[in-house]
Amino acid sequence: MDDKLVQAFAALLRHLPGDGPDPSEEQAWAERLASAWSDELLGGESINPEDALGKPMALNTRRQEVEMSGIRFSLVCPHHLTLALGEASISYRPRHYVAGPSGLVRLIDAVTRRRLLQEEAVEMIADTLEKVLQPQSLVVELRAEQTCVSCRGVRRQGTDFRCSARRGN
Repeated sequence: MDDKLVQAFAALLRHLPGDGPDPSEEQAWAERLASAWSDELLGGESINPEDALGKPMALNTRRQEVEMSGIRFSLVCPHHLTLALGEASISYRPRHYVAGPSGLVRLIDAVTRRRLLQEEAVEMIADTLEKVLQPQSLVVELRAEQTCVSCRGVRRQGTDFRCSARRGN
């Protein structure tokens, strides 16, 4: 675990408004926070999206539409370090290759577990699918509640922020 990150979280805990942990528990709290942020919330930073998608499979049948939706994700807003919680959907018409459903989920995880704008994440996912699968057409949509909107600022819970990227015809 990154000692500097643990120290930074310990300092943050000491300086946040309100009651923090008992001083004897501060180190454990800081370690949990560091682990949550580096391993879980931002764990995609160390994963190559193409590797996450995996090796494409050759398609020997008709080129029917492939769709997957309801892929839950969380993304960290780089401006406020708050979460966007939502669902991704992918739809593509293969040319020669397809990806397995698990690969699509791993790709979404690898990209969204980063500090990115939702608009950047949807483009990164679409670019990866276009490069690896070379589909005839492709649509990627990310729909999320941005907690920087629902929990701070204008405080509008339940708002849906949608971004999509389209490729091909």
